[in-house]
Amino acid sequence: MTTGEVLVAISEHRGAAEAFAEAITAAEQHRLPHQIQRTIRAAIKTGMCELATEAEAALQRTRWLLAPHRSP
Repeated sequence: MTTGEVLVAISEHRGAAEAFAEAITAAEQHRLPHQIQRTIRAAIKTGMCELATEAEAALQRTRWLLAPHRSP
């Protein structure tokens, strides 16, 4: 379980949204696509589809940065 999932379980939706947003930001900063994917799954599971959409965008940016064919 993620922190966001735990917070949703105890009806702390605002805290959950903040936890998911922080997870997305940190994973993107550290270029960790697998962590972004985990956040997407957790956000969808808890009904936070808007956050999942934001995470999808972060995932695409991260994949672009990690792509071997990208130019500076």
